[in-house]
Formats: sequence, C-alpha cells, structure tokens
Amino acid sequence: MIAVLLMALLLPACTAAGQDRAAQIEQELYAATREGMAPARLLPLCRRAVELLPERPYPRLVMGDTLFELRRLRAAVGAYDRALALLAKEGGQGPLGESARRNREEAAAQLARIERGVALASRARWSGRVLLLLLLGSVLWFAFRGPGGDQQKRSKPLRPLPRPSSTAR
Repeated sequence: MIAVLLMALLLPACTAAGQDRAAQIEQELYAATREGMAPARLLPLCRRAVELLPERPYPRLVMGDTLFELRRLRAAVGAYDRALALLAKEGGQGPLGESARRNREEAAAQLARIERGVALASRARWSGRVLLLLLLGSVLWFAFRGPGGDQQKRSKPLRPLPRPSSTAR
C-alpha cells in the first residue's frame, strides 16, 4: 500500500522532470541553430536530441537540415521523412512542415541527380587504353598544331621571293 502511494506521488514528479529536460534540450538545439553553430558540431547535439526526444519533430528537422548542409543527402531525406510523419501525426503542419517538405524535395532532387551521374559513369566503360590514346592524341595535336589551329601567329611576315633577273639566262 505504501509502495503504491509512493509511486503515485513520484510518477508526476518524474514526468514533470522529463518534460523539463525535453524542453531544455529543445531550447539548447534552438539556441545552437540561431547562433549558427557549424554543422559538424551541431550533428552530435541533434543526434542526442533525437535519441532523448523520439516523438518530437523539431530535432529531426534540425538534423535533416544539418545533414543536408553536410551533403549527406540520403540521411537528410530520411530525417525529413520521419519529421514530416511526426508532424502529420500531431496534426500541425504549418510553416515548419512546409519548410521541411521543401527541403526534403530539394535534397531528394540533388540525390537523384547524383545517382543519375553515378549510373552514367558506371555505364561508360572506357578502357584505360582508349583513354590513354585520347589523351596522347590531344597532346600531340596541341604540340604540332598549337592552340591557334590553322592560323598560327608568325613573328615576321613572309617576304615575297625576288623575281629572277633577265641577265641570269
């Protein structure tokens, strides 16, 4: 009986302390982003906030922005997706949701461009010999033709040849 009474008294105090800690972590994260902390220093703080506040969307949004700045696009898209899901679950999209949606689309577009470039590069299977021959050919072309092409600059204009004299017959 005493244990139940003690639990009933301590449980609200623990949840209040947990809510205070969550608010404190979000305030630290907000202050760090306002100060313009470097993304590499901000990432561990974001990870800690996401671990301690898994149901809050704001730490995931900041983590997505940080990962986007660090060019970790695949992870940024995942963070934005989880944040948008949490925002939809809360029912409050607002400007925070619009910003997250825009950033997610931009990160996904850049990731798609990079993946297309990698796919094209992997399809172009140039052998080392072909590339070496192309390089050698371009070096030789510049060595003999010069960068000016057909119209090379000459230091002195050509003089016309003298006419043969009539006395030399």
